[in-house]
Amino acid sequence: MTQRGRESIDALSFLWPTTAMAALILFVINLVLRQPLSGYSLQSYASMFALGILPASIVAPKMLGQPIATVLLAAPLLGETLSSNQMFGGFAVLAGVYIVHRNRQQPVPGQT
Repeated sequence: MTQRGRESIDALSFLWPTTAMAALILFVINLVLRQPLSGYSLQSYASMFALGILPASIVAPKMLGQPIATVLLAAPLLGETLSSNQMFGGFAVLAGVYIVHRNRQQPVPGQT
């Protein structure tokens, strides 16, 4: 859908209405499910703010690593066992995060 929309308009013109609609839908879902929209700790607000201002290329790979960190804690603390598929998936995610961060640190040829 995004690709088709971007064929006729620029990225910013496409981004604003889709983001606004997503925010409206999530707001309605929060109201229906009676989820709180405020009252969180200062640390929670600071984390949400930081995630909002960081580039997606930094936030997304780190967010993918969160389940891995959870598993690494759950195994020794809760006695959870991992299947071979889960281990393979974890290694694949870690490899992807490594590749993204390694590529971000290398200068692009021809640019200074």
